[in-house]
Amino acid sequence: MPLSRRGLLLVGALAPLAACAGAPQWRPIGPDAEPLALTTLAGGLLVGLAGSRGPALQGPDGAIGVRTSSDYGREARWVGLASWEGRIVGIGMTRGGAHGNARWSVFAGTADAGVAEREQPFDVFHGYGAGQLVAASFVAGRSVLVGSWQSAAAGLDVALWRTDGDRWSRRPSTGTVLAATSRSLPQAHAAAGGARLMIVGQVIELAPLRTRAVAWTCTDPDADWTRIDLPGAGTTTVAESVAAHPDGWLIGGRSDARLTAWTVAPDLSVRTVPVPQVAAADRTRVAASADGALLIVATDGNRIEALRGRPGAWERTSPPGSAPVAAAWATDPAVITADGPNPRRLFALS
Repeated sequence: MPLSRRGLLLVGALAPLAACAGAPQWRPIGPDAEPLALTTLAGGLLVGLAGSRGPALQGPDGAIGVRTSSDYGREARWVGLASWEGRIVGIGMTRGGAHGNARWSVFAGTADAGVAEREQPFDVFHGYGAGQLVAASFVAGRSVLVGSWQSAAAGLDVALWRTDGDRWSRRPSTGTVLAATSRSLPQAHAAAGGARLMIVGQVIELAPLRTRAVAWTCTDPDADWTRIDLPGAGTTTVAESVAAHPDGWLIGGRSDARLTAWTVAPDLSVRTVPVPQVAAADRTRVAASADGALLIVATDGNRIEALRGRPGAWERTSPPGSAPVAAAWATDPAVITADGPNPRRLFALS
């Protein structure tokens, strides 16, 4: 069932839900398979699904073909998706080997021609020194993967992979603001692309012990990086999600278990976004519309709270579920939510 640009189709379209007067409601939307990852594509939604024969994709105009070339690729579940002018890059993950370690698969292609697994030599994403992959993105039209890899100094660096044809290669982080030191340990959680790449996460400072929310940004991953410290009064402040919008970037996170958010302007100046007092235990997610309206979603571990609008004019709703997995804004705000061991579900606010 396609996720159309002019209105998301409700699950069970032959027996539509009754319209509710008054405040907007979170409504389940198709397709029927379990949704795992979410982004926008050509004005609509691109949804990564757990298909019956491996990873699947649903775009605004219907299913997008996914071809796998390895056993791990066929077993992979989507953990990240990105699109840019019809091109798509995605990350899948399953577990395997004697110790059940993460096994990463990377997919690339287009909405028209379909997406295929780009199988890599084992040591590109795995083996001694390997960390994890957390986000796929594009910067200046080139695809990029964000994750972590063993540092030359201590712990793990924030790491980036770029493509050379069908092959991915990791760029060295040593000597950049992405590198760990014996006094500070960085970790990336999310990324947003475009003309500029914006990565958000945290730095654990060891003396004195404190966790600081941080963003790292560049226009060329092979050139200079800028670190942006995001203000926070708490001892543990984390940036967990980021979305680009016409006036810059919206970043969502937590400060001592309370929701916090920031905006970064094109000149890289930072402002804290005034938000209501919302408990935030994990998985804060954000999205933005094409005209700059904002969506911030958080959970206290039991209930999800969603803020839609702008500072000073928030509309507060509660999507079904106990944890937000992903958020995007195409025709309407949309979220994937989880609720314990049950399959994840996709909802739109309309």
